[in-house]
This record gives sequence, C-alpha cells and structure tokens, in this order.
Amino acid sequence: MKAPSERIMTIFRMVSPGTVAADIGTDHGMVPVLLLKNGVVSRAVASDVRKGPLLRAKKLIEEEGLEDRIDCRLGDGLQTLSEREADRVIIAGVGGGLIVRILEESEAIVRSTPEFVLSPHSDVPKVREYLFRNGFSVADEEMVLEDGKYYTVIRAVRAGKGKEKDPDEQSLLFGPALLKKRTPVFLGWLSAEEKKTREILEKLERSAPSCRTAKLKQEKRHLLEMIGTVLADGKAAKERQMKEKAKVLFTREITAENVLRMYEALGKKLTGKIAVKVHSGEDGNQNFLKPEFWKPVVDHVGGTVVECNTAYGGARNTTAKHLKLIRKHGWSRVFSVDLMDAEGPDMELPILRPKKHLKSDIVGKNLRNYDSMLVLAHFKGHPMGGFGGALKQLSIGVASTAGKVNIHSAGKYVKAEEQSVVWNDLPAQDAFLESMAEAASAVVDHFAGEIVYVNVMANMSVDCDCCAVAEDPCLKDIGILASLDPVAIDRACLDLVKASKDIGREHFMERVNSRNGEHTIDVAEELGIGTTNYELVELKF
Repeated sequence: MKAPSERIMTIFRMVSPGTVAADIGTDHGMVPVLLLKNGVVSRAVASDVRKGPLLRAKKLIEEEGLEDRIDCRLGDGLQTLSEREADRVIIAGVGGGLIVRILEESEAIVRSTPEFVLSPHSDVPKVREYLFRNGFSVADEEMVLEDGKYYTVIRAVRAGKGKEKDPDEQSLLFGPALLKKRTPVFLGWLSAEEKKTREILEKLERSAPSCRTAKLKQEKRHLLEMIGTVLADGKAAKERQMKEKAKVLFTREITAENVLRMYEALGKKLTGKIAVKVHSGEDGNQNFLKPEFWKPVVDHVGGTVVECNTAYGGARNTTAKHLKLIRKHGWSRVFSVDLMDAEGPDMELPILRPKKHLKSDIVGKNLRNYDSMLVLAHFKGHPMGGFGGALKQLSIGVASTAGKVNIHSAGKYVKAEEQSVVWNDLPAQDAFLESMAEAASAVVDHFAGEIVYVNVMANMSVDCDCCAVAEDPCLKDIGILASLDPVAIDRACLDLVKASKDIGREHFMERVNSRNGEHTIDVAEELGIGTTNYELVELKF
C-alpha cells in the first residue's frame, strides 16, 4: 500500500476503537485497511456507488490479505448497511450537501449508529447543522492542509436527548472543536477565508446597486466581522501565551524518590493508560539511568514503559535484538514494557503546524493505545542533535525505525529498510534539527496536553545513551527538572549548564554548539509547542 495522505491519516485517527467500521464511498479502500491493520476494529465494510473505485479497493484489500475481514459492497450511501451492523461509519471525499442527503435517506441506520466520521469537501456548516439537529455532538474536529486545499474531518457521537445545546453561529460556521483548538492550520484557513471574503465584498461594492447585492454585502460584512473576532481572539491568546512564563520545577538532590516528588509537585495527574517514555540504553553504554531509578514514579502512575527500535547498527535495531537487550538491562524485570513498533504497520501522526520537511511523523503503532504520556528524559549530549532532553524523547524517541529514518533524512527517506542508506545521505544539519521539532509537535498535538516532562541532569556525557561507546560524564550532576512545557524544560537545562562553574561545561557546550543544538528549541517554540520564557522554581525536599 502506498503511503496514505495526511487527510486519510487524519480520518483514520479520528475513528475510535469499535467492532465494525463502514467506509461509505471507500474509493481506494485505504481507510478500512488501516483500521483493520491497526486493530481499531475487527471487521469492516467498504462500499461505493461506482464499480471502478470498488474494484480498486478490492485489489488493495486482497494485497493486504484482508478479504476475509473487509466486505466490499456496491451501492448508494448507507443503503449497503443493515441496522446496527456498523458502530463506526465514515463518509469522506464528497460535498456536505451529499453527506446530508445520504444521512437523511437512511434515518434508521443513522439512529442505530453511535459514531460518524465525516469529511465534507464543501458545505461543512450544513453538515454540522444536520448533526446538531439530529442529536449528535461534535466530539472532535481536525483541519488538514493538503495540496493547497483545506479539509475538515469531524467525529460526531450521539449526544442523547437534551444533552446538546443549540449551537451558536460561530460553532456552525467554524466548528466548536476547531474554535477551541485554534490550530495553525485552522487559523491559516480563517485568514484565507478573510482574504477571499474581502475580495468578494470589493467586487460587490463596485457592482450596480440592487436588493440582491445589498443583501450579499451585508452577509459578507457579517462574515468578516465574525472571522475577525476569531482571529483576534487567537492572536490575543498567542500573545498571552508568549507573555506567560512556563513553570519549570527544579531540585538539586537527585534521588529516585525526588523524581516522584517532582511529578507530584507539578499537580498534573495523568489519567487513562499512561505511556512512560524512557531511554533504555544501548548495549555497552555506561551512562543511561537504570530501571530502579525510575521505579517509584513509574509505579506511582501505573504506567507502561515504552520504547521503539533504532535505525542504526547495534543491539536495538531489530525487535528480537532489542527485546533481548531490554531483558538484559532489567527493564522487563522491573516494568511492563511495550516495544511500540515490534510489529508493523507503523502509525503516522499528522503534523498540524507549519512544516518545512516532514509529511508526517512515523511512530510505533502501539502509541494509539495510550491516553497520556510521562516523558522521563536523561539530559545529556548527543552526537547529532547536540543534546538530548524532552524534545529528543518526543521526536526520535517515539519514532519507529522508519520514523527515525524519516527524521534523520528530513523526510527524504521513510522506510525502515532505508536505514542503511540514510547515514550516507544526510541533509543539512538545520533541516535535521527542524525535523526533530516537527516530529515533536505531532506527538504533543496527539496527546493534547496530557504529557508531563521530567529531565534528570545526571551522568552528563557529551554522548547519548544510544552510543555503545560513550565518553564518561564531563559535568557534575546538577538536578531534576519537571514541567508541562517541553521547550521550557530543555531551555532551562541548557541554561543551567551554561551557568555552571564546572570545568567540563566548555566541553559539553562545544558539543551542543558544534551541532547548532539550540536550533531545535527555537524551532519548537516557533511551532508553538512551548516557550523559552520560563520561571525556574527551586524546591527542597
């Protein structure tokens, strides 16, 4: 199967785990294939009103060996389904008016379906109006920019009687979830709509007066006013965010118990199934932080330690070798461990912010099993990134083998088997650093605020824990930091190194500066996933 587009991946991510999914107007069949291969549902229906697209879907389904679990049906709209057959229904790639007609013509199917994922190419407010009118709640929305066109993806769930308030005009036009998130793509779409509306209004102003043009001008002025209000609110929120200081907690005494105390001091309780990202260490590395050090905090949150395979020769670039080393280092003895890309296919996270290099962030598919993440970073140097902290854990750390190839090549290579090629065809250094920031942003957006970061400044070598042959630490231990902001915590760590009187400071910073490592922090801030404007709060326990 060829790589799915960002729009297809967004539709796929919107579907919540269920039993049977029906993709109405399936076209190429990619969405049901992705849902089955990633274990989101156990069965699927792929239907289309046209024979040609359905034959394409059948071919892909057979190539993937899923013909016994995906039923291909020729027919119009929801008429290919029976009541309560599917608990997840996807309709995408057609206009909003057609989506509403499909839903209106099959009331019994609609009443028996708890979740719809809809991606209209036009008339999006009309779809929202139908949903609100028929007892559905807009649970989530995403907007994707692909090939110069903006696409909206809506996940609607049945709200129940009296549970959904009548939507206001802004919610119908712009989407309640999109208004709340105010992603860069959404704000970009609003700016484009503002420009287009102004151009239409200018033409109307030059046209001959009539009742019709007067009404149109009034409508366009009203629309401009609403767009302007949302854009102004978004700008004000961004300005407030830039002015507000991120809180970074700091304690000098490094103990396992203090890691837990720092987590608790943040006051952010992670919920649901929690992924705990650690660096489990390359075979032969002497500096990585051992499982026992992290045990109190991992036990406290009840999390699962997660890792991914590497993309270079060593003891961790295949599942078999990596699992063996995880056992050798004691991780699986102390914790429940999930090697998230042990089995394919990988999961692709859309990058929702303005990007230069990556089409998507390729991560271990098991990431979708988690509701929140605790990022436990050993702060140290890094041979390529200059330093490794929270941002590295979010990007390279969560990426699968293919994802690591993707980041290190700045998007040129995207397959696990290309790991033998990428190291002889590396991009410009800043492109790699920018790709790290882009990948980190995808993970931040995926968890939507449900991440806590802890950086431990101990055993600080200029080399990463990924090095089998690493230099011994050159800096004395500094302390433990905790924050809800990945940019602020990494910035604070580097500032503490710079402020250190340790003789090894120059050697460490030479590694950071020679790789232009601070560029990753700057780009991550530009992408809006955090701020370098922070307040360091020292705690003593």
